Formats: sequence, C-alpha cells, structure tokens
Amino acid sequence: MDNQNKLGSQKIQEILERIKQTFAKCYPEYYARAMSATDEEFDEVYKNIVSEVRAKSLAKIQASDMPEELKMSFVPMLGKTQKDDDVHYADSFIMVGQSTCDLLVNSRGDEIAVNIMELLESQQQLQQKLSNPDSLSGEEIVKIVSKCLSVTLGGIAATTSIALGIMSITVVGTIPAGIVSGVIALLDVLICQIVLPLIKWFVKEAVCFMLLVNKTNKNIKMVEGCDAHGHSESMTREISKIEVESNDAKNHVYSVGLYFTKKNKGALYGTKYGMQFKFIEDNTKFAVGVECPLNGPNKCYVAFNQTARQAADGTQKKKSQYASASNDCYVIEQRCDTKESEIAFFITTITEKQ
Repeated sequence: MDNQNKLGSQKIQEILERIKQTFAKCYPEYYARAMSATDEEFDEVYKNIVSEVRAKSLAKIQASDMPEELKMSFVPMLGKTQKDDDVHYADSFIMVGQSTCDLLVNSRGDEIAVNIMELLESQQQLQQKLSNPDSLSGEEIVKIVSKCLSVTLGGIAATTSIALGIMSITVVGTIPAGIVSGVIALLDVLICQIVLPLIKWFVKEAVCFMLLVNKTNKNIKMVEGCDAHGHSESMTREISKIEVESNDAKNHVYSVGLYFTKKNKGALYGTKYGMQFKFIEDNTKFAVGVECPLNGPNKCYVAFNQTARQAADGTQKKKSQYASASNDCYVIEQRCDTKESEIAFFITTITEKQ
C-alpha cells in the first residue's frame, strides 16, 4: 500500500501541498536546498538553514528602528545561533486562543492531523500578510501584530515585555515598521524550523509529529530526550504557562510546543522517542513517549516521575493510541491520529486539577 493511501485523509494532503507551495514561494532558496539534499545530507543542510535564518532575523531586528528595550525582548525568541547542539531546539513556540486550544485538545482520529497541519499553515498566512503591508490597513496591521506578539508567538519572559511595549502604540492605531519587521523575523525562524522537516519527511517512512499543549499556570522545560529508535529533528525547549488576559476564560492564551522525530536512514525499525519535561516552578517531572514503527501500531505513553528512556520503552506496555496519567496536581492525556501509518500525529495535553 502506498504512503498516501496509508495517510488516508485527502484534506491532509491538500493542506500539505499548500504549505509546501507557500514555503517554496516565500523561501525559494531554502526550499531548493532542503528538497535537493539527500537523506544523509539533510540534517546538516537543515542545521545550516536554521542558523542562517536566525542570523538574518537577528540582523534584521538589530538594524530596525525599534527601541533598544524592545529589541532585547525579541532577541531571546530567535534561539541560539552559536551552538550547533541547540539548532534542533525551537526557542519560540506557538500560542493559541481558547477556541483553537479546544479544537486541538478535543481532536480525534484524522482531526488530529488536520488540525495540526492547519495550525502550521496559519503561521505561514500571518507571515504572508505582514510581508505585504500595502494590502492591509493600519488597523489590520495593529490587529495582526498584536496577535503575533500576545497570541501566536511566544518566548518565556519575552512575550509580556513586548506586549507592554506596544500598548501605547496600539492606542494610536499604528505599528512602527521596525516592530512589524521583528514579528516577521520571528515567524521566519519558526516556519523554517518547524515546516522544513515536515515537508521534507512527510512522504518518508516512520515519522512522529507531536504537539504538547500546556493548560497550566506553570512554565514547562524539556529536560532530556531519548532516541530509542530514529532521531529527533526539531524540539521546543520551553513552553510558557497560560497567559491570562482577563477573568474570562475565553480570553486565555495557551502555549503549544512542537516535537518532530523520524527513523534513521536504512534502519529496520521506525522511530521511538521519549521526552522528559519539568515544571520550572515546582520541579514536577513528567515523561512522554511516541512511536511510529515500520510495522505494527503507532503507540503513546505518558507518566509522571519517569525518565525519557522509560517513556520511550513505555510505548510497548499498552500498545495504544491513547494514554493518560495523573498525580495529585496534574492530568496528562495523549492521543494519536491513527493506528497504522507511516507518519503519526500526536496531541498531548497537560492540565492542572481543579
């Protein structure tokens, strides 16, 4: 059975094709380099592209007319350019409103894959709109930039600082070009880091793509990862707590981390990966496992107080497309989109008990 039939959903294929076409249009050089790279070459090519995008984005922000304090808020979200070991870690994460959060958390079956793909596509749409400001009114630019800074893109301790910095600007209904440029720079990094592996490996064998939705009032940090089989391609390092904009839950903003793993070239087994996270505030640790083998069912695993290795091995225990765990304070749930496929989409949610 060919890969597209295994993936099943025509809608997923349509979204992927739009994502690919948009990426090729916006970043033709990077698209050509990534798509022409062999499987063996891609990791190095990808690492170089991400480093180049980060460096260009940093230069764009430093050369802008933003106040220095705003520049200092933008810079941490671009990630590290000087450490090769950090290139696969995304220092920006996606932030979503209540309706999108509910959509992700309540996804089942093919909805999981479709909603993940549409979330990624939405980041491209934001980048395109801001890159063509002549087609937007001043009010529309304010709305989009404010959304990017306080709803769509985030960096721990940076989002609030930038949002405060533009409050007086949004009152008068205009956003300086330097801030618009900074938001585009953030989107450039996020899109290249997350979308490139997806469009490169979507038709390859054994890929896992996971979202981790943080529905708690604490910040999450990834502590370690374990490649039991395959290897990681992109990992969000830190995920911010809920941003409470008012007492109305409809105005809450939730942070989402993205995690991408794949099989090794020529390997007889697919990808099986474990991750350990902790809450920065109380040091509670939890672990998540994902598995997409070449043969057999995709698998989930979640637990508290376990290592990344234990989580990777734990996928074999229940051999299920659903997993859950709880302790006195938190509940974790994880769902996979399909039992058998050559790419598996996962949505993992952690919530505080009431």
